[in-house]
Amino acid sequence: MRFGEMAALKWRNVDSRQGAIKVRENLVDGEEGRPTSAGSVRDIKMLPPVIEALREWRKATMAKSDYVFHSTYLPVRLAATQADRYNCRTAGGCTIGNVD
Repeated sequence: MRFGEMAALKWRNVDSRQGAIKVRENLVDGEEGRPTSAGSVRDIKMLPPVIEALREWRKATMAKSDYVFHSTYLPVRLAATQADRYNCRTAGGCTIGNVD
């Protein structure tokens, strides 16, 4: 997933039963909207470890936000401008650096 897609990802677009993330929104320059190209609107199949990690993440955050990856320190739009502080790896998942 692209960073803007992750920043705009909402829980309603995570389907753990089907094992898919539905990419329907994007965040670009602090503005949220639909992806500009038809090919960017897609479903991404999740591997079992991703499904389990997102279930645990939802429990840990108690779904306090519509957004999957929200920040208690920064609003999502501002957090998206801090992309260089996020380190996402395909095999290792995402970790959030110091944002304050």
